[in-house]
Amino acid sequence: MKQLLRITCTFFIFQHALAQLPDSLKNQGNDIWSGHYLLKPYGDSKLDDFDAKKIIIQKASDAAPEDLPSKYKTNAERWLIIDAENQNEQTEARTFLFNEEDDEYTEFGWSELHKKGCMECIYADHFFLCQTQPNSKIRFSDEGSFESKTGIFGVMLHYGLFEMEKIKQ
Repeated sequence: MKQLLRITCTFFIFQHALAQLPDSLKNQGNDIWSGHYLLKPYGDSKLDDFDAKKIIIQKASDAAPEDLPSKYKTNAERWLIIDAENQNEQTEARTFLFNEEDDEYTEFGWSELHKKGCMECIYADHFFLCQTQPNSKIRFSDEGSFESKTGIFGVMLHYGLFEMEKIKQ
């Protein structure tokens, strides 16, 4: 009986969590990334040398599949990540790979979240960005977890974890 009650409660909590997802994550056809963001260091991350950095993400032309290595041919969607202070600093981003051969969500333990439409990530050279529901506890495989207030966060090589706040569409 307790097992059934626990399963029922888990189901209703999951349904409630899905209802709280931003419409952009419910409808994968929308561009959930484009907009202006404020990056804030999380915990002891080393982002303090550009505390509260602003970036712009905008949709870019899709890559031509014929120009991509075979594992990326079905992953042509692209965005530009632009430094708001110096718009000449731009980095191209692509969605995380997620197919039978390559699943970039696996490394972090997020494959099931992605399958359920609860986690979307993009990769850009030396960092990645992800979106999930606000006020989520995000687990990094067996390496710990953190609470994301905005549901938008990233990890940058040599700097660490940061939270993002969308300040303008």
